[in-house]
Amino acid sequence: MVAGDASWEVHATVDEPVELLCAFVAHYRALGAARVHLALDRPTEETVESLRRIDGVRLTLCDAGHWRRLAQGRRPDNPVRRQILNAGAAYRETACDWFLFCDADEFVHACRPIGEILGGLPRDAPLARLRVAERAFLSEPPPTTIFEGAFRLQAGLVWPPPRPAGAAKLGRLARRVLDRLTGGPRAGLAAVYGDGRTALLNDAGLLGHGAGKSFTRRGQALAIGIHHPLPEGRAGEDRGFLDEPAWRRHLEAAVLLHFDGLTVLHWQLKLLRKYAAHPAAGIGAEPGLGRRTEARKAQIRAVHAARGDAAALARLMDGLVVLSPAQAAALVRARLAAAIDPGIAAAVARAYGPAAPDLSPAAFDRRLRGQHAELIARMGFAG
Repeated sequence: MVAGDASWEVHATVDEPVELLCAFVAHYRALGAARVHLALDRPTEETVESLRRIDGVRLTLCDAGHWRRLAQGRRPDNPVRRQILNAGAAYRETACDWFLFCDADEFVHACRPIGEILGGLPRDAPLARLRVAERAFLSEPPPTTIFEGAFRLQAGLVWPPPRPAGAAKLGRLARRVLDRLTGGPRAGLAAVYGDGRTALLNDAGLLGHGAGKSFTRRGQALAIGIHHPLPEGRAGEDRGFLDEPAWRRHLEAAVLLHFDGLTVLHWQLKLLRKYAAHPAAGIGAEPGLGRRTEARKAQIRAVHAARGDAAALARLMDGLVVLSPAQAAALVRARLAAAIDPGIAAAVARAYGPAAPDLSPAAFDRRLRGQHAELIARMGFAG
């Protein structure tokens, strides 16, 4: 680390195939994280053995003893609650200058070293947020790893960032001018996806979240939240603090790559799991699906409705989750997507050498089918 650079740690509570977790560790260590801290929600021998091969990794096994110490009782049923408890404990004891809390399917990509970027922030900055680029699958060419595709850009994100860094505001102004001339981002999305599909995209123009994630400076009077920290004592419904300057600061030279599903099967199972996690209130009723966007709820219900029909699932995926080369090119021309190569597979190969895990979509899907066999059978899933 160069003098003046900041140290940083990344933390995640995880319950994903070991191949993805190995990639997460290899990527963040290659990116310069001083420590990668994983709280294993359902630890297995294979996962622990694989992850401990890399220096700079800390593993927390979320067993009964862990939850007695942390939650003063049994394991919380709500996975978000488990994430928040683990992240809060990790933040309070970090020795690094900055702390990043994210999910296993989120990978930071940057134009410059992260430590340099964070070290250049004002000394009074308590946090820095990351905007989102969401991976979209491509119908061709067939992917060789689970990390290939194009990246949809959330509304307001200009990527790659203009140079010099001060030109970022000018880039966003140009984006707004272009939006006015073309009818705005929703019109551009409708031209690519079709009017009937835009209801499945949120206000950020994405399938998944557009709230991003955040780096939090060590030692702040802040509670770690899923997308950003919250001022202590204001962690309820009050979100007025999001209008304060500190919460409006986004890193211009870094972006959060969200792999909303590492394969098409992963995306489908992810949404079915969300459906299953919210039991209906009565016979014939649908789950409320929690505090999600209406677009996400529509996606979850659509996957559930098509779950037993392979052809219906394929129709839902085509042109929305899986883009044609023409669609991807149109999004790039409209500056609603970008071609990004995060080099994740290469980082895994360097870190693990001959012991590197198989990152092919076929291998990942085999793992998923074994891990979620009960859900697949119970749902009558045909994917």
